[in-house]
Amino acid sequence: GALVTKHCLAKPNLRVNILVRDASKCSELVESVKKAGGRVFIGDITQPESIKGICQGMHTVISTISGADDKVPVDGQKNLLAECVSSGVKRFVPSDFGVNYSEFSKEYLKELPVIRQKIVFEEHFSTVKGITFLRFCQGVFTEMYFILQSQGFHYWGNIDQPIDLTTFEDTARVVASAVSNPKKTGNVVFIGEKLTTRQI
Repeated sequence: GALVTKHCLAKPNLRVNILVRDASKCSELVESVKKAGGRVFIGDITQPESIKGICQGMHTVISTISGADDKVPVDGQKNLLAECVSSGVKRFVPSDFGVNYSEFSKEYLKELPVIRQKIVFEEHFSTVKGITFLRFCQGVFTEMYFILQSQGFHYWGNIDQPIDLTTFEDTARVVASAVSNPKKTGNVVFIGEKLTTRQI
């Protein structure tokens, strides 16, 4: 979220507002947004009353949330999306950042915890009218790959299976570029590198 904000702030045609739970944990980011003329909202998407009215006058809302259970990625995002629709927001970017899973069956994907959350939310937002969507599929974050391997190097399946990779920074840059075009909707699929676990 902080990187997306930083790159959006660099786009002259965007006015950037942010929603945070605790402004003291990101004071530098908060000051950057205020200095650029944006607003900083304090709230929690799992508590709908705390985000009431924050989306008024906005064209696009970008969600960059995550969570181990459904409370934030599914239920919280549903609250945020409902607030967007009631406020007349034109476009919503769900926190789908990850692999392009469009060629796999939903039954299979629902067995994978992190992707299951994305599929459940996707099924919900596909029924919502009056708002368009812009989704990003960038592969595996290289940083996350190494975080996951920090406790010992493990892999599942074939060590020579190519993996789509990119970075936090490059993803934020692409998101900011895409949202600066108010007519851009649909799926944006991009990768920075394709490497096997053996190559990595």
